[in-house]
Amino acid sequence: QSPTGDTRRELEAEERKEKQEVEEAESVRYLGHVTGTGDTTEEAWVKAFSALKVRLALADIKTNTAVQRAAIAGAIIIPKLLYVARHT
Repeated sequence: QSPTGDTRRELEAEERKEKQEVEEAESVRYLGHVTGTGDTTEEAWVKAFSALKVRLALADIKTNTAVQRAAIAGAIIIPKLLYVARHT
């Protein structure tokens, strides 16, 4: 007896899941920290600055005064840099 259309799709989906492999990587992000088999310091800083650039671009659009931008620096920039510095 041949499987129904739903059963066949389920079997095909299961086969695809079994064939999927996790590709090897030099580094991964774990709990917000870049970790890997080698020295990940430079990569951590590059990713941190990239993320900051995006957040600051959005903040620049939404803020007008120096006081507002100082608040953003205290809330976003300084904690991010301190976190990366402590964990690299």
